Amino acid sequence: MLAALALVAALAFASPGPAAAADVPSQLDIFDFQPNAAQPAQLEIELLLSASAAPTAKAVFYVPPGWGVATSGAPGTQIGNVDATLLAGGASVPTTGKLFVDNPANYLTQTCAPGTHAAVWVAKLSLGGQAIDVPIYVDPATPDIAAAASFTMTACFAAPVGASGLRLGELDVELLSGISNPAATASHLWRVLVTPFGADGNPSLAGTTELQAIVPVPQHLTLSSRFIRKRHVVVLSGSVIAAGHPRAGVNVHFVSSATQSFAKIKTFGVAKTNGSGHFTMTKKVTASRYVIAYMNAYYSPACSGTISAAPCTTQTIGPPPPAAVHVVYKR
Repeated sequence: MLAALALVAALAFASPGPAAAADVPSQLDIFDFQPNAAQPAQLEIELLLSASAAPTAKAVFYVPPGWGVATSGAPGTQIGNVDATLLAGGASVPTTGKLFVDNPANYLTQTCAPGTHAAVWVAKLSLGGQAIDVPIYVDPATPDIAAAASFTMTACFAAPVGASGLRLGELDVELLSGISNPAATASHLWRVLVTPFGADGNPSLAGTTELQAIVPVPQHLTLSSRFIRKRHVVVLSGSVIAAGHPRAGVNVHFVSSATQSFAKIKTFGVAKTNGSGHFTMTKKVTASRYVIAYMNAYYSPACSGTISAAPCTTQTIGPPPPAAVHVVYKR
């Protein structure tokens, strides 16, 4: 069932942007699979870049105050999984890999994020037999940004070679360890500054833009079911609570499957939460089903200020983890 929940969680981030368009705007999505205060997080960080944007040179993620980042992992330790989409001309090329801890001493001469670092993580991808390494430099926040961040994580990318050279379209990092949730009950603001390559092949600081993602902690979606035998219907109900407050007026989506593995899924319906964050949906059934409820990431109408002179273009609000029930049909 955990694999099925992860599958449906991925659906939440496959939703279109705020308007139907040929090119989705760049956005930052943060999904916390374990959104409990002061507990280890299981975090998914997704950076989606517009296909029309210039190739990305680096992305600096700002971890909100109160969140913890482990910097003492032993080199060679796997701490996550990575999915990426690379763009080559007009083609999208998916690739996967793993995230490992590396030795910061191996990166003293690099120029993307100069200096020594508290930790270095490396996303190791493979594409057609070619190894692609994406280093991520992890550091405690400097005093000038301490009010907005506890740590920074700087991901650096290679410049594309030629018109059809590979460039980043999407980076999805699932951190299985290394991050801990804050103790404060609040809606926490993540940021990323995305710097593109300029026409001269060097990073263009003037082209930097900010993306934001709000992550409520704690945040939960509850789900229960009640089968009404007389009418052959199931009543699905629950609530969505984020940082101690109800999430009102948001859509909860349902998918179903005949098997617990969710090898084949079908759309089951949609319900909207009321002012107290509660939702209810009634649906006729003819057999027992497994049902998962999930939410999409939402867009905020405006950014929450900026951390630098770079303009902010989008802000998202992360969904809670999905929830599942087994609906038992009785004649």
